[in-house]
Amino acid sequence: MKVPALLPVRQTAALAALLAGVFFAQSVPAQDASSGDPTPVQELAARVDANTTAIRQSTESASTALAATKRDLEERIDRQGATLARSVGEVHRSLRLASVAGVVASLVAAAMALLVFLRIPHILGAIGQIPNAPASPQSSGNGSNPGLSAALARIEDRMNVLSRAAPQKNTEAPSPAVPRELLERLAAIEAAVQNLAATRAAPTASGSADDAFWPTSVRASENYPAWKTSLSKSLAAGRPEALRLASSLLAFCGQPQRREGDVERHAAFVNELSANLYAWLYAQDDVPEADRLDPVSAILRAVKDDASAHYPGLEIRAIFPNERLNTDTMEKVDSGNRMSVARPLSWLVADKSSGKERILYRAKVTTG
Repeated sequence: MKVPALLPVRQTAALAALLAGVFFAQSVPAQDASSGDPTPVQELAARVDANTTAIRQSTESASTALAATKRDLEERIDRQGATLARSVGEVHRSLRLASVAGVVASLVAAAMALLVFLRIPHILGAIGQIPNAPASPQSSGNGSNPGLSAALARIEDRMNVLSRAAPQKNTEAPSPAVPRELLERLAAIEAAVQNLAATRAAPTASGSADDAFWPTSVRASENYPAWKTSLSKSLAAGRPEALRLASSLLAFCGQPQRREGDVERHAAFVNELSANLYAWLYAQDDVPEADRLDPVSAILRAVKDDASAHYPGLEIRAIFPNERLNTDTMEKVDSGNRMSVARPLSWLVADKSSGKERILYRAKVTTG
């Protein structure tokens, strides 16, 4: 009969448990709120706020640094632009000055060239006015030729007058090439004439004024007396080719023992000497064709000996008739169609100082 009494007890227990659960559910949030500990959502929100703040600060710092870098680059670009503008301005000024200097130098060169070329006819006319000496002058007792000595004296006087009238050499390097060469040539002729005057004023016992034209080694040749007599007669007759050869020989014999090693200038002098030598030889009417080139070997040997002492790298070679035409070393100056040389007109001059042959002047020849 006690069993029915148990039902209210069980119902009471269930009700109590339900009430306890409700009370616990209400009491837990209150405890969490009262304890002050953040929830996961609150922690996430705090982290997001912190990261946002850090990102904003980094962005502001980067913006500040970028602005500073931009200002620095702009300042550098402005400075480089100003420097470049100044450089361009200086280059333009330099170009203008160089252009003006070039124009002035060209005008000066033209004026000097015109002055020198205007004097050339005067020089030739003065030489042509030298009176002819007797056709067959007799040697005097002391071994000198009176007619030749008188002709040489007149040549010397003419050269001295012309050298005094010519413009003085500038101590600075002249800009135009042609006037400089002509002035130097006049100076060389003047020096040679002065040397000849000294030689004629004090002749040695073994020679005469006629010997002053010829290198010492040439005077020992067997046929030297005939060459000397022929040149003396041509000079006495006022032949232009003889006067040019005498001028070249005087310049060669009057060279100082110590001189600067200007190979190209000496090569030009040797080329002119050889051309004058051949021109005089071919102008001799009373000399057989086989004997015309007889003095070439002797004078060439003297010139080569001088070159080996002062210009070791300079090679000088003579061309002889019937040699095969070689356009690498020879320059044909006529319209002949033969493949061999008829007449040489100058020497071959080459420079081998660098180990390789560099032709400075090809030998002029005729083939007709």
